[in-house]
Amino acid sequence: MVIVDWSAAASPKRGRDSIWIAHVATGETFELKAIENLATRTAALQWLRQQLATLSNMGRHVVCGFDFSFGYPAGYANLLQSAFSKGDCERTRFEQVLSITASLISDAPTNANNRFAVANMINARTRTALFWGHPRTQSFPSLSPTKTAPPGLERNELRDFRHTERDLRVKSNWQLLGAGAVGSQVLMGLPLLEALRRSERSATLWPFEPHHLHEQGGTVVLAEVWPSMFATGEQTHVIRDAWQVATTAQFLGRLSPTKWTELFAPPSWATFTPQELEEIIGEEGWILGKP
Repeated sequence: MVIVDWSAAASPKRGRDSIWIAHVATGETFELKAIENLATRTAALQWLRQQLATLSNMGRHVVCGFDFSFGYPAGYANLLQSAFSKGDCERTRFEQVLSITASLISDAPTNANNRFAVANMINARTRTALFWGHPRTQSFPSLSPTKTAPPGLERNELRDFRHTERDLRVKSNWQLLGAGAVGSQVLMGLPLLEALRRSERSATLWPFEPHHLHEQGGTVVLAEVWPSMFATGEQTHVIRDAWQVATTAQFLGRLSPTKWTELFAPPSWATFTPQELEEIIGEEGWILGKP
């Protein structure tokens, strides 16, 4: 079990609001192996590649959870595909979002990145005010610092929230900056998923791809988590993010196979229409552990 608290920081950073990774080993014994605090996304990717490959080669089943959204509200994939890869219909919708985002984002070893410029480009190419929020010290013709649509762009008609987020107190993935904003982490996290899928042949993304935790040999399942669902009680680490990833890893690591089966088949899915469920599995994603 590996749980990752991601960061969109623009420079190397440790401590609060940086990358924290908790690793729990399960089997005959159960223990918190480590809590890593990595200063850059490049270092985090290297750490994850090494650890996931090692565990997979040992024949271990690994669930690696990330605290950012794996997708956007339904309809975004088609907009993105039409604007950036017209005529390429071989990839699924979630693959389109991953690959196109990864091709646009530039992320230096120092954490310097172009996420606001990419959001500006996506808005411009889709002619839609999808993303919003940027530092007041910067200016972009197609990206507004507020939710107001810039001149020349259509209003965003897509939903603010995915099906899995509707009853949660969270910010929209379209918001890139501001207190509690998560949009930047998503833009900087999707390229990580694409890189791990390419480097780990056994890695699958839940719920978009079938998971193989019950098969023989090492497998890796990448899933979206919301640590606040599991990190309850007294905070036992001075850094809240560190405490949350450790607590989440320990909680999930102790679950029985039966409980894991329930997590991968949320009971609430039975309440959705076939179209809504197809949107969840084909494009939006789902938070692991949400009923």
